[in-house]
This record gives sequence, structure tokens and C-alpha cells, in this order.
Amino acid sequence: MKLIIFGASGGVGRALTERALTQGHEVTAAVRNPANLPLAHPLLRVVGGDVTDPAWTQEAVEGHQMVFCTLGTGSRGPTTLYSVAARNVTQGMEAHGVRRLMFLSNFGVLGETAPNRAGAALLLLAKLRLRHILRDHRRALEEIRQYRWEWMAVRPLVLTDGPWTGHYRIALEGLPVGGTHIARADVADFMLRQVSSNQYVHKIPAIAIEGAQPEPCEHTNIEPNQPVLPSRRSQNRPAPVKTRPSLNQPGKTNTKRVVTASWSTRPRAALDEVSRHRLS
Repeated sequence: MKLIIFGASGGVGRALTERALTQGHEVTAAVRNPANLPLAHPLLRVVGGDVTDPAWTQEAVEGHQMVFCTLGTGSRGPTTLYSVAARNVTQGMEAHGVRRLMFLSNFGVLGETAPNRAGAALLLLAKLRLRHILRDHRRALEEIRQYRWEWMAVRPLVLTDGPWTGHYRIALEGLPVGGTHIARADVADFMLRQVSSNQYVHKIPAIAIEGAQPEPCEHTNIEPNQPVLPSRRSQNRPAPVKTRPSLNQPGKTNTKRVVTASWSTRPRAALDEVSRHRLS
């Protein structure tokens, strides 16, 4: 399929570009500065320009079958990047008859509620630290929702540079239970799957992995031939009791339980990550 990826030099955008090429798609990587995407591939075309320029964006969209928008900004101040890009991209799609869009949004954009205290803490911090970003993401979704063709958006939780796993939890409302973060490579994997799936058309799911080894569940997407990872329940099982001779009473033993960190200790690290969160 002929794909165009706006923001292809960012974290999610680059992972998406590389994954799409390995799957045989023809990819146009639309970036502000082509030097920031030093990739070479027979199926790749890199074009430089500004997605906030309506004329350039409309010209770039022409001739493609699906559009991906993976823009991000390093600033947390007031912005119109996402909403202007959404307006220009959707108008370009409408003008050239392109009928399918996948848009990278952000958790917290829908005024979600959290399933647990860790998620509530993440949402609170995101609303404080990313309030300008979220405000413009809401405007972007308003632009996209006007259209009846096949649009989708995704709300990843805290983005990391971890490796691709192919395991993630998805929630159509609120946030995924137990999830606090997700690798950019897994977000790219989810987005690319929507090339051939209509499951999330006109939906805005949230996506996260659960700790380092997520428990597969109803909404877990598992790549073929990937091993099933241990469940959270098995990971949190208390460690075996170790014994040693008592120093006070010969022949008796003192017991000492070895305590290991569990998934529930990770939300603090995720909160720290929100503070330095790169938004693509």
C-alpha cells in the first residue's frame, strides 16, 4: 500500500517508517528536515516541507492510500501544531479522495478516568504538565471527527524507547488496566496494523504495556510465533523463603522472606517519565 507518514523523523514516526518498509509498503516520509531521517530503501521517498503549510500538505497527500500523522513537539507551551496539521491533512485527503487516516494523539486528551491510583496520578500530572499539548490535541480531534471516511486515532501512554514486544493492552474508554507506558516501537506496530483492520475506525483507543512483561488478555495483540509472557500474577508471587541458622538458639532457624520489586513499584518511574516526556 502507498503510505505517507507526516512526522516520520520522530520516535514513533521513524519506527513506523522502518516497520512499514520491512512489510513491503511504499512509504513517503514527510519531514521538516530530510537530514533528520538518514534512511535509504528502494520503497522509501523522503520529502521535506512544513505540515502547517496547507498547499504543501495537500500536494504531499496526493496519490497515497493511507495517511499517518505522528507529529510531536519538544515544547510544552501553547501550540497549534496538531490542530493545524490535522486541518491541513484532512483537507488534503478530502481534496484528493484519500479515505484512511491514523493520527497519533496522547493519553488525557478525552478527559479519561483511570482504573487505579497509578493511572489517576499519571492523568493528573499529564493534565498539569501537558495541558497546552492536550488542548491542541482536542482541537485536532475535532477537525478529524468531522469526516465520515475511515479515520482512527490512538492515545498512547508514556512513551519509551524500549524494544518492540508485540504485546499491549488496549482500552476504548479510559486507560488500560495496569498500563503506565509503552515503547514507541509498539505504538508503531499498533498503528501499522490498522492498514488492514477496521476494528478501530472512528475510535480513539488508549494503548499501553503492563510493566516489562505484560499479561496477555482479551485485548492483547500478539505477533504470530511470539511466546506468551508470564502473567502479572506469577510475577508477583512471593519469593521462596530462605532460612539460615539461628544465632541465638542452636538447631533452630530464623526465616527471612526475600522481597522483590513488583509492577506496582513502577508508577513512580512512569511519573518521572511524564516530566521529560517526548511527545512522538
